[in-house]
Amino acid sequence: MSKPKKASTATPGDVLAAIEELLPGENTYVDEESGYVRSSVLGRVAVNLQRRIVSCRALRRRYEIPVANSIVLAYVSSMRSELAVLTIFAIAGNRGYREASYPLAGILHVSQVSRNYTGSMYEVLGMGDIVRAKVLNNENPYQLTIAGHDLGVVLATCSSCGGILRLETPSGALKCPKCGRYEKRAVSKDYINLK
Repeated sequence: MSKPKKASTATPGDVLAAIEELLPGENTYVDEESGYVRSSVLGRVAVNLQRRIVSCRALRRRYEIPVANSIVLAYVSSMRSELAVLTIFAIAGNRGYREASYPLAGILHVSQVSRNYTGSMYEVLGMGDIVRAKVLNNENPYQLTIAGHDLGVVLATCSSCGGILRLETPSGALKCPKCGRYEKRAVSKDYINLK
């Protein structure tokens, strides 16, 4: 693969170089499966041949895409017994969460909910729940996991009346202040109890 041109423009996910040629710099990441350095933003490619680094200077607005091990916020958009489809809308960074470039698809399999056995997604998630998840791969649709103390549902609504559920116990029992219904979720340690 030839080296990128100094003034070329890259979009998120574009290949900039092979890891053997250049190391990743600002606004780039290494795609572990392919061994390529890719851009994480829309911007101008810059190559420092002395340091053997390729970077990408963001143009105007910073476009965010998740990479493996990123922490994201997503909402549950559809569910089946064995998996849920989530829409990723924010990606964690050094300065908090940033809006994703555009809504991205995330897939959460029932085996990635907990280290213990979970029989069905309906036992741990509800439609519209907001979830903090970890990304497992580098391409869309993103494979997600919520198996972790700080991962899981951070905000949920009642499946009966639509009220915001309040966390009653650390084990994940949630109660609707409107109708009194109890529901169970795989909650994050940072579940948001709104007043």
